[in-house]
Amino acid sequence: MQTRIPLPSASKSVDVYALLSQLQSLKRRYGRVRFAIAANESAGLINYKIRASTRGDFEEMLDGIRAIKVNEFDGTKVAMVLKDLADDGLIADVEYGAEGSPVIYITPPFWTHQSILGSKGKNRKYTDRERREMLKRIIGKMKDADPDELSAVDTFGNPVDPDDPNRDPSFMRVRAWWD
Repeated sequence: MQTRIPLPSASKSVDVYALLSQLQSLKRRYGRVRFAIAANESAGLINYKIRASTRGDFEEMLDGIRAIKVNEFDGTKVAMVLKDLADDGLIADVEYGAEGSPVIYITPPFWTHQSILGSKGKNRKYTDRERREMLKRIIGKMKDADPDELSAVDTFGNPVDPDDPNRDPSFMRVRAWWD
């Protein structure tokens, strides 16, 4: 269920302590991740990232994303795709934020027990081949969310080919960006 978080507005003469108290209360009520998304979106910030690497944070993130409709970014559709990827065990962590417009970074798990929703089988390290396949599956599924840019990227955010044998897939993740 998506919930708009009623953030307090600041006026010219603001009691900073009262405002901070209100914000802390909202953070406790709605959760750290949902609150952070709402605060950044309400402030109109154009460059930020919020990371989710636990089931609770991921569920809060999905709820926060569902409430967002900016340009071509349809939060309901994006949240549904992310949930499908997590259900398939393809997400270790995910970052939602903005790089001028909405952006999502998805890191596939390194080990079978690192799925954001819990263990998938016995604890073993994924092979490079398996991680490359996961990256391609994530890219394929993220196409359903209609991003304007979609690719595997390296640690520095440069687009890379997941099949490039000269690149270590341990340093790759997927980036989706909407204008």
